[in-house]
Amino acid sequence: MSYPEQPTGSPASPTAAQDRSLRIMALAFLTMTVVFGVLLDVAEGTPSTNALYFVLAVLVVVAGFVLALNLGYRSAPAAARRPGTPDEFTAAFFRRLAMTETPVFINLAIGFIAGSALPYFVAWPFAVASMAFHLIPSAGMHRRWEAAQQR
Repeated sequence: MSYPEQPTGSPASPTAAQDRSLRIMALAFLTMTVVFGVLLDVAEGTPSTNALYFVLAVLVVVAGFVLALNLGYRSAPAAARRPGTPDEFTAAFFRRLAMTETPVFINLAIGFIAGSALPYFVAWPFAVASMAFHLIPSAGMHRRWEAAQQR
Protein backbone atom coordinates (compact mmCIF):
# COMPACT_ATOMS: atom_id res chain seq x y z
CA MET A 1 0.00 0.00 0.00
CA SER A 2 1.27 3.41 -0.87
CA TYR A 3 0.85 6.61 1.12
CA PRO A 4 0.87 9.57 -1.28
CA GLU A 5 1.17 12.25 1.42
CA GLN A 6 4.33 10.60 2.76
CA PRO A 7 7.62 12.18 1.69
CA THR A 8 9.55 9.68 -0.39
CA GLY A 9 12.99 11.24 -0.17
CA SER A 10 13.50 10.55 3.51
CA PRO A 11 15.85 7.63 4.26
CA ALA A 12 13.66 6.79 7.26
CA SER A 13 10.54 6.34 5.10
CA PRO A 14 9.17 2.80 5.35
CA THR A 15 8.56 0.66 2.32
CA ALA A 16 5.30 -1.02 1.37
CA ALA A 17 6.78 -4.44 2.20
CA GLN A 18 7.85 -3.18 5.61
CA ASP A 19 4.34 -1.81 6.18
CA ARG A 20 2.81 -5.21 5.34
CA SER A 21 5.15 -7.00 7.75
CA LEU A 22 4.46 -4.55 10.55
CA ARG A 23 0.70 -4.69 9.91
CA ILE A 24 0.71 -8.49 10.21
CA MET A 25 2.73 -8.29 13.41
CA ALA A 26 0.46 -5.59 14.87
CA LEU A 27 -2.67 -7.61 14.11
CA ALA A 28 -1.12 -10.67 15.73
CA PHE A 29 -0.46 -8.72 18.93
CA LEU A 30 -3.98 -7.29 18.84
CA THR A 31 -5.38 -10.81 18.53
CA MET A 32 -3.25 -11.94 21.45
CA THR A 33 -5.16 -9.57 23.74
CA VAL A 34 -8.36 -11.52 23.01
CA VAL A 35 -6.64 -14.79 23.91
CA PHE A 36 -5.45 -13.26 27.19
CA GLY A 37 -9.01 -12.17 27.99
CA VAL A 38 -10.41 -15.64 27.33
CA LEU A 39 -7.73 -17.26 29.48
CA LEU A 40 -8.32 -14.78 32.31
CA ASP A 41 -12.07 -15.36 32.11
CA VAL A 42 -11.61 -19.13 32.28
CA ALA A 43 -9.19 -18.85 35.20
CA GLU A 44 -10.98 -16.19 37.29
CA GLY A 45 -14.50 -15.81 35.95
CA THR A 46 -16.39 -12.52 36.09
CA PRO A 47 -17.52 -11.96 39.69
CA SER A 48 -18.06 -8.36 40.72
CA THR A 49 -15.09 -6.56 42.18
CA ASN A 50 -13.99 -3.20 43.58
CA ALA A 51 -14.51 -0.23 41.24
CA LEU A 52 -10.95 0.91 41.93
CA TYR A 53 -9.65 -1.94 39.77
CA PHE A 54 -11.71 -0.70 36.81
CA VAL A 55 -10.40 2.84 37.12
CA LEU A 56 -6.83 1.63 37.58
CA ALA A 57 -7.07 -0.63 34.51
CA VAL A 58 -8.26 2.20 32.26
CA LEU A 59 -5.70 4.67 33.67
CA VAL A 60 -2.87 2.24 32.91
CA VAL A 61 -3.99 2.03 29.27
CA VAL A 62 -4.27 5.82 28.99
CA ALA A 63 -0.77 6.19 30.46
CA GLY A 64 0.60 3.73 27.87
CA PHE A 65 -1.14 5.62 25.06
CA VAL A 66 0.27 8.99 26.15
CA LEU A 67 3.73 7.54 26.66
CA ALA A 68 3.73 6.01 23.17
CA LEU A 69 2.46 9.26 21.68
CA ASN A 70 5.19 11.32 23.30
CA LEU A 71 8.17 8.94 23.12
CA GLY A 72 7.32 6.24 20.61
CA TYR A 73 7.95 8.15 17.40
CA ARG A 74 11.37 9.55 18.21
CA SER A 75 14.48 8.12 16.64
CA ALA A 76 18.03 7.87 17.89
CA PRO A 77 20.60 10.32 16.52
CA ALA A 78 22.53 8.97 13.54
CA ALA A 79 25.77 8.95 15.57
CA ALA A 80 24.21 6.69 18.21
CA ARG A 81 23.01 4.02 15.74
CA ARG A 82 24.94 0.79 15.59
CA PRO A 83 25.47 -1.12 12.33
CA GLY A 84 23.25 -4.15 11.91
CA THR A 85 20.38 -2.77 14.02
CA PRO A 86 16.89 -2.45 12.56
CA ASP A 87 16.05 0.78 10.80
CA GLU A 88 14.62 3.52 12.98
CA PHE A 89 11.02 3.11 11.79
CA THR A 90 11.01 -0.56 12.84
CA ALA A 91 12.79 0.22 16.11
CA ALA A 92 10.18 2.89 16.87
CA PHE A 93 7.43 0.35 16.07
CA PHE A 94 8.82 -2.00 18.71
CA ARG A 95 9.13 0.85 21.23
CA ARG A 96 5.48 1.71 20.66
CA LEU A 97 4.58 -1.98 20.88
CA ALA A 98 6.24 -2.20 24.29
CA MET A 99 4.53 0.97 25.47
CA THR A 100 1.05 -0.10 24.36
CA GLU A 101 1.30 -3.83 25.13
CA THR A 102 2.66 -3.41 28.67
CA PRO A 103 -0.69 -2.03 29.93
CA VAL A 104 -2.35 -5.21 28.64
CA PHE A 105 -0.02 -7.33 30.78
CA ILE A 106 -0.53 -5.03 33.77
CA ASN A 107 -4.30 -5.32 33.32
CA LEU A 108 -3.94 -9.08 33.16
CA ALA A 109 -2.18 -8.92 36.53
CA ILE A 110 -4.89 -6.57 37.85
CA GLY A 111 -7.48 -9.15 36.80
CA PHE A 112 -5.71 -11.88 38.74
CA ILE A 113 -5.27 -9.62 41.78
CA ALA A 114 -8.94 -8.59 41.66
CA GLY A 115 -10.04 -12.19 41.17
CA SER A 116 -12.18 -11.16 38.20
CA ALA A 117 -11.75 -10.68 34.47
CA LEU A 118 -14.06 -7.65 34.46
CA PRO A 119 -11.34 -4.97 34.91
CA TYR A 120 -9.47 -6.48 31.94
CA PHE A 121 -12.65 -6.50 29.85
CA VAL A 122 -13.45 -2.88 30.73
CA ALA A 123 -9.97 -1.69 29.73
CA TRP A 124 -9.68 -4.01 26.72
CA PRO A 125 -11.40 -1.77 24.12
CA PHE A 126 -9.19 1.14 25.12
CA ALA A 127 -6.06 -1.03 24.92
CA VAL A 128 -7.00 -2.32 21.46
CA ALA A 129 -7.74 1.20 20.24
CA SER A 130 -4.39 2.42 21.61
CA MET A 131 -2.51 -0.45 19.96
CA ALA A 132 -4.33 0.01 16.65
CA PHE A 133 -3.63 3.75 16.68
CA HIS A 134 0.09 3.33 17.34
CA LEU A 135 0.92 0.01 15.65
CA ILE A 136 -1.09 -0.53 12.47
CA PRO A 137 0.71 1.28 9.63
CA SER A 138 -1.50 4.01 8.20
CA ALA A 139 -1.16 7.43 6.64
CA GLY A 140 -1.68 9.04 10.04
CA MET A 141 1.05 6.97 11.63
CA HIS A 142 3.42 7.90 8.82
CA ARG A 143 2.57 11.59 9.30
CA ARG A 144 3.31 11.30 13.05
CA TRP A 145 6.59 9.55 12.23
CA GLU A 146 7.66 12.21 9.72
CA ALA A 147 6.63 15.02 12.09
CA ALA A 148 8.73 13.47 14.87
CA GLN A 149 11.72 13.29 12.51
CA GLN A 150 11.38 17.02 11.77
CA ARG A 151 11.75 17.93 15.49
